[in-house]
Amino acid sequence: MTDHTTEQDRAARRTSRRHLLRLTGAAVATGAAVALVGADTAAASTGAMQYGATNDAGTSTTILNSSNFETFRAVSTSGQYAVSGISSGNGVGIYGKVSSPTVNSWAVWGDVTGAALGYPLAATGGQAHMYMSPYASPLNNATFHLAGEVAMFTDGGLRVCVTDGFPGVWRGVASTASAGAFVPISPSRVYDSRKPLPGSALSTGQNRTLSVANKVDGNGAISVANIVPSGATAIAYNLTVVSTVGTNGYLAVNEGGNTTVSASAINWSAAGLTLANASVVQLNGSRQVTVICGGTATSCHFIIDVVGYYL
Repeated sequence: MTDHTTEQDRAARRTSRRHLLRLTGAAVATGAAVALVGADTAAASTGAMQYGATNDAGTSTTILNSSNFETFRAVSTSGQYAVSGISSGNGVGIYGKVSSPTVNSWAVWGDVTGAALGYPLAATGGQAHMYMSPYASPLNNATFHLAGEVAMFTDGGLRVCVTDGFPGVWRGVASTASAGAFVPISPSRVYDSRKPLPGSALSTGQNRTLSVANKVDGNGAISVANIVPSGATAIAYNLTVVSTVGTNGYLAVNEGGNTTVSASAINWSAAGLTLANASVVQLNGSRQVTVICGGTATSCHFIIDVVGYYL
């Protein structure tokens, strides 16, 4: 049989076959690349991590070692989060650790540079905005401290370092042994033993536990609730005794429930007197005080006006 195919035809077929092989190879390579980039997960312990995909490290830890100033940098130009740490259960979203006892090492550093506005550290919501684990008082060691340090001591005190030094000068902000910040208020009557009429005087050996949380009107009814808010630890008050009986009497004022007399808040030495004195007293958790009457065959009516509280 005679082959009428010209050499030109045969060359064209060879070119077409080579072109087809190149297209097939390209398709296979493209498919592999798509499979690689489009994978949902990659195990860090078995392969390279992938950008733009979820990487499952399993029980493995990814470690970046560098001698450079920065080991890892994440930059966001969207106005959102450059780094996001999310914890489930009782874990920690972002953990910073200083592994050597080096002065002025920082586990986590927040910085707003130049004239930029913003907050180096911000916290919102949750059980509380910050927790500090108490540690032994720095006043008992020779470690150098910087002005601006804030520490919670094991004695329950929250303190701020105000002067650099060994160990520096520290000022108490709050503690279990202090009342906290004083909040002055307009003088407000919280109790009058004469109201409602006829009232009830307090006699020798008696005590009365009463609330100082609410302002009362001229009839002894609540007119403004919670002028001393929940959480207040003490009040500044004026105590007035009215219509005293006997020539040797006193009132003591303690935190609610404490009937032990260790000091008097006011004293009288004649009958029919009206006297007043100012003082400060601790509150119990229910915002109550206990008033105790002492002396020899004595009694009186009394009034309590609050002028401020400690919170």
